[in-house]
Amino acid sequence: MKISVKFVRKVSYAVLAFIGLFFCSFSSASLAFRVSADEMEVLKQSLFVNASANTNVNANDMADVNAATYKATNASLSNSGNVADCGNCKVKRAFKPRLRSCRGIGNINTSRKVVALTFDDGPHKKYTDEILMILKLYEIRGTFFLVGQNVAEYPCIVKALYANGHVVGNHSYSHNYLNTQTADEIAVALTKTNNLIKKTIGVYPALFRPPYGSCSSDSVRIVKKLKLKTIMWSVDYPLERLTAPEDIANEVIGQVKPGAIILLHDGGGNRESVIAALPIIIKALKSEGYEFLTVPELLSVGAYLNENNDKKEKGEEQ
Repeated sequence: MKISVKFVRKVSYAVLAFIGLFFCSFSSASLAFRVSADEMEVLKQSLFVNASANTNVNANDMADVNAATYKATNASLSNSGNVADCGNCKVKRAFKPRLRSCRGIGNINTSRKVVALTFDDGPHKKYTDEILMILKLYEIRGTFFLVGQNVAEYPCIVKALYANGHVVGNHSYSHNYLNTQTADEIAVALTKTNNLIKKTIGVYPALFRPPYGSCSSDSVRIVKKLKLKTIMWSVDYPLERLTAPEDIANEVIGQVKPGAIILLHDGGGNRESVIAALPIIIKALKSEGYEFLTVPELLSVGAYLNENNDKKEKGEEQ
């Protein structure tokens, strides 16, 4: 059987076209959130004008904010190998959180298409800023569980989170496994982080997420004593296995159900892929009719301790 050169050429062109379309689809998905330089500048100004107007951001803080780099959000998000500061923490995640031992809330039962985006291990001078801008672009508010030592290092970013309507929660001081610490160590770590957040934004957080989803009887008792509500998650992604933005997005989207709490990260390591995956996740879930809430909105609880007290008092008056 003779195969003409013309036929081979046609087949070759078809294969090349398919390959080009395949890669183009992934590239366009991961870069779909890119906006123009002018739009990025408007977003930046909007975010931090809110911060300076609504919180006590001093001149030095604003200088730090204005000096932060936003170019990566519009640039090609390849893995550069840079590792974010996370103190002494080792980045490993329990894919299935220990809801029972932590006595935490991982989702709500509802038929309404609502989800909450949560971000752990920040604030980070680069990744948290980029997430802020993406959420601003899509008019979404998230819930950020912050590591105390990072709050101390980047207070201006914490103020920007709070001023723009995002919720700030406690994620311990140095991101250690709580089930390896003494009761005194746990109490110091959580109290120190609470006090840092109060000093930075003027309110104590009401929400807590244990690092690695790891708890002990001591940690559960101390969290209760501090009047914190433990927030876990129902949607996650294995950090060691998934590195491509599209893979992270597909893993997250595939697990989402109404009432889900989604775990993502803005610190603790290289988060370039998470940043690139975030707009893909948002656009896909929006196209499916999902609405994005903060964790307090999802659970109908106060975001900060004084809010919870106010709600309780109002309920007693009625």
